[in-house]
Amino acid sequence: MHSLLLTGVALVWAILPTVVMPVRLPDGASRMECRRRNFWIWINKDFLGYNQWQIQALDASQRIYTITEMIAAQCGFTVVRDLDDNLEIRISYFACPTKTLDDVQFNVSINFLVFFATGRISYDLAMACTLPVIWSPREIICEENYIEVSVRRIVPSVFSFQGLQLGAGSWPVVLAQDWYIDFQYRNGTVRTVTATAATQLGYGIRTTNTRLLLRSPHNTPQSQVMLVEGLALEVTLSTMSYKQPWVILIVETTTACSVEPPRFTPTSLVWLTPAVLTPLVFDIPYYQDQGPLMGVDGLLITPETMQRNGYQLAMDAAALSITVPIGAPGGKMKSDVQNNTYGATYSIDLLLERDWRGLSDDETRHSTCKRITTPFQPQPLLFIDYTVPSMKYFNVALGYFYPDVVVTGLAIHGQQLTPAQATDRGFTLATVTHPNGTSVFFLQVPFLDPLVEQTLLTDWIRRYTLYVTYTMTLVSTGKTFTYTDVVHADLKDIVPPIYAGACGKNTLIMDMTSGSMDRYWVPYIRDLPLTAELITSQKYTVTGTGTTFRLEVPAPGVGLVYEAVTLQSFRVRLDFSLKDNQTLQTMSSFSVSCNFPTGRMLVCLPNGTMIATVFGTDTVPNFDAQRTHLRDPSCLPLEANSTMALFYFSSSECSTTKVYDGTHVITDNEIIFRREEVPVGAPSISRDSEHKLTIRCRYATQQTKTIWAKKSVPLHRGLRVERKPAVRRVARHAPNLQLRLAKDGSYNKFYSAEDLALLRLAPQTLYLDVYLLPHGDQQEVVLEDCWATTVPEPDAVTRWDFISLRCPVGKASHRTTIQDRALKNVKQFAVKTDGLHGQVYIHCLVSICDGSQATHEACVQTCDPNDERTEPAALIKEQVTELLSMGPVEIQAAQDVVSSKYSGEKQWLTWPWVMAVGMAVVGVLSVASVFLAIRIFKC
Repeated sequence: MHSLLLTGVALVWAILPTVVMPVRLPDGASRMECRRRNFWIWINKDFLGYNQWQIQALDASQRIYTITEMIAAQCGFTVVRDLDDNLEIRISYFACPTKTLDDVQFNVSINFLVFFATGRISYDLAMACTLPVIWSPREIICEENYIEVSVRRIVPSVFSFQGLQLGAGSWPVVLAQDWYIDFQYRNGTVRTVTATAATQLGYGIRTTNTRLLLRSPHNTPQSQVMLVEGLALEVTLSTMSYKQPWVILIVETTTACSVEPPRFTPTSLVWLTPAVLTPLVFDIPYYQDQGPLMGVDGLLITPETMQRNGYQLAMDAAALSITVPIGAPGGKMKSDVQNNTYGATYSIDLLLERDWRGLSDDETRHSTCKRITTPFQPQPLLFIDYTVPSMKYFNVALGYFYPDVVVTGLAIHGQQLTPAQATDRGFTLATVTHPNGTSVFFLQVPFLDPLVEQTLLTDWIRRYTLYVTYTMTLVSTGKTFTYTDVVHADLKDIVPPIYAGACGKNTLIMDMTSGSMDRYWVPYIRDLPLTAELITSQKYTVTGTGTTFRLEVPAPGVGLVYEAVTLQSFRVRLDFSLKDNQTLQTMSSFSVSCNFPTGRMLVCLPNGTMIATVFGTDTVPNFDAQRTHLRDPSCLPLEANSTMALFYFSSSECSTTKVYDGTHVITDNEIIFRREEVPVGAPSISRDSEHKLTIRCRYATQQTKTIWAKKSVPLHRGLRVERKPAVRRVARHAPNLQLRLAKDGSYNKFYSAEDLALLRLAPQTLYLDVYLLPHGDQQEVVLEDCWATTVPEPDAVTRWDFISLRCPVGKASHRTTIQDRALKNVKQFAVKTDGLHGQVYIHCLVSICDGSQATHEACVQTCDPNDERTEPAALIKEQVTELLSMGPVEIQAAQDVVSSKYSGEKQWLTWPWVMAVGMAVVGVLSVASVFLAIRIFKC
């Protein structure tokens, strides 16, 4: 501590301009008191600030000496920070620069230099004190940085008075060379040094008219630690002597100070010293203790004060103890931080004064000044929520702190704010001090501040969340630490959006009146973000003001759900939703459905399904639309009459072709008029003209979204719109039956259900098997039907058949091979996925038969490609069937998503953008047809 306070500032002195002016300190900057044996000077911490300072004094020759740490111990200076962090300077009445009159009047003058940015200023500090209590024949003072012993000076008449005068030269004051000091050691050896040599060892020596003084720093090589009643004392055994012919004057200058470490309990501190300081007692049998006295901060206190503050002073035959409750008045709690943990220490400056007597003039007064500081103790912090939601602001408190802690920063939802910035923002940050001296920091934050997170809960309850981090600083040390917490407040104050739907001539219309949370939500059409690019490319119309919003979507068009399609009309639905801009959770939704007459149309659905119409009146002469089919002659219209036909098919069926151009996949098919020819099979004459209509869809390969719609439409031969699985009976062994996806063709390792949720496969072969846990030797698995869908439902509209009626299906988009292995309980098959895309779910209808009837056709994995029955012949009454499903499996190939240039990677984050784009395109965009077909007529 002393080294920090007394370190020289010569470098600073050399750099700064010199402005030395002997002036007085400003009022309030210092305080001075005369104590029992010391001058006490305090310099206010606010006056010093962070400026460097220095203490100087003059010797008898008017030479300036800087009070360094070594000189302070030799000359009787103690420089510390008091418990309030003010600079405290204690100067012994027998310090080197003091002047004394009969050892009753004492004067001291020092220069106190402060190094400001503009220069250094020297302040003159002078004190004059009168001795309040007469000197005891021997007095020992144990200070924090030195030990001082002074004894009454009794000079026999035979001694020359001049021999006892001060020697010439600078201080530390040196006696004449006839003075010697004998240091004794416990091993019996003695070392004798002159007074001059002693000063070179760090000792200070002085005589006055009535006293002889020896002062030494703590822990010199001549000192030693002794145990008395098991308690440690620092002891220096020494005598001073002055020799003249025939006579030797010897003065006992032994010192002893307690160095026993204090002891701590969770609630108190205890300072122990031996009951009798035996190294200082000459005649133990005649020892008379006059009773110990206790003091605090250098002043003795009364028994009433001790009782009021909870102090205890006790002594038995072995030890004297002082017990102080932690936190008691007279001491000070001081904040500290370790590993970002707030805590505190308790410090108190104790004084113990003891007087004892022996024979004759054997009287001793022993004083010890000792600062005791408890170890660091973490202090649990309380974060208290006083928020009343109806008040619409957070009201939280953080405590409890000691007064040396201040809030220097706040982080609200990650944004750093100074206290001034927080106040400017409308926050309230206040410190409330309790009677016990601890403080609490109160913080108030409005709910509607942008840094407060808002979340919509159920029943239109809004949750406000405050994420706050306090940054606090210890005033005394500059250490910083943080505390983080979160508080929620729920308030039913949400105003939901209000919707209305309408049907235009060829558009679906949705009107919305905004609610109170719209700025945190983003709009979606089905699962497509309503971006400016989508609005422009699909010719949506967006209009509105700050509180209203209108969306018009042309039909047919992208983003609509096709609920039903017939020759007479088609029904479409617009699904609009608002999603949280962080979690994408749907917060509000609305749907409107409209019926429109079926006209010339080509709709390319995102899941690869194509809807197209053809009119027989488009040619001259007209043709019968009922006699049309796709490129695959077995793919007939879903509905047809003489003038119009409606086709509904998957891009993976009916000989639909796909061409990749690097960024898009183009699928096309043809609607062909079947002419009547004579003769049939070898045409030579026909009254019908040849007619073909090419229908084509273009999909971006980078899209990954899958949109599907389940439709209830009649099953027409040649077009499998909705395939129903065969009748399923209760499976006796269903828990033991598994549909698995192998990692390779060895079928040794399989993906788990958890793997499938994250699995993304490039176009490759899928290795699948159906595995029946062994349950006897007579059970065998037969694959009846296996197929894939884009949705979990096995009876979805769009499907890709792998195995149909026990036969492997071979198509351009996927080719199936059934592995021929002699395993009864396992059936393995491989599917090449050249044309599959996006997320698919795989389903298998299997049967379990009795293997003991090996000749029965139910146990033979054979197929009849020409069998057109809805159920396999092998499914007889006694047979057990089971429907197994797995997925999804993400196949990353060309993705059939939307028939436009829309890219789903960009999200529209703010409503104002929607409004701006909408207003820009009002009056420009019009309802347009989504026909992409190119009609090709060949005569």
